[in-house]
Amino acid sequence: MKKSQFNFVKASENPQLAFVKILLYGDTGAGKTTYSVSTKSPLVLLTELNGSTAIQHKNQNATFIHITDANQLASLLRLICSNPKDFSEYDCIVIDSLTEMQRLVKDRITGGSGRPLKLQEWGKLAADTLSLIRRIRDLPFNVCCTALMETSIVEDTGDRFVKPEFEGRKTSNQISQYFNLVGCLYREFDGEATHRKVIFESGSKIMCKPLGPIKGTIDISNLSLGDIIKSVQAFGGKNAKA
Repeated sequence: MKKSQFNFVKASENPQLAFVKILLYGDTGAGKTTYSVSTKSPLVLLTELNGSTAIQHKNQNATFIHITDANQLASLLRLICSNPKDFSEYDCIVIDSLTEMQRLVKDRITGGSGRPLKLQEWGKLAADTLSLIRRIRDLPFNVCCTALMETSIVEDTGDRFVKPEFEGRKTSNQISQYFNLVGCLYREFDGEATHRKVIFESGSKIMCKPLGPIKGTIDISNLSLGDIIKSVQAFGGKNAKA
């Protein structure tokens, strides 16, 4: 192998982060679906039909497709990746939710029987789930995925740990590495109004990942997902020119 066979790119010559990949997770009712469609014209791959009501109330410019099985989702992701110009009218691809997506993968393995997975099938569940996540990561678009939140408590210490909800002991960590921005969304009432906030940076007890100017805990009550994406991309350009 020769050096000329590799594509070396200077950060200064590629100033903007082309696409932002975001994972938002939180409890049911925290507002994940509503916030994930707060760009100008998102395309939503909806694995939970109940989310259509929230989408219609939040963004009339949003388009959604109800995904009913894992094979259908894989086919659509391949289509978007291979023919991005056919989807150029959309500024963000939203997958709502990854937790339900994994259940579709599980249904494919069990034939929809609802039976518990056999020991040898757990590895396939993890592998098939990560295969879909890689397809999502490789989409030539801004991407926002949602997931439910899982809380675990260590009996000896009482420590509380928060992370996205997925089956498989290591799956949450593995999935999170495919996103460059991970946030835990929650609601907070200050006595007068309810605020929606996202934790993008915290201690080791909350799984999250900051990116550029998006760090710490951010009140998103008056900040759209489109604003966050633009902020990250603009920050990348400024740093590269500095």
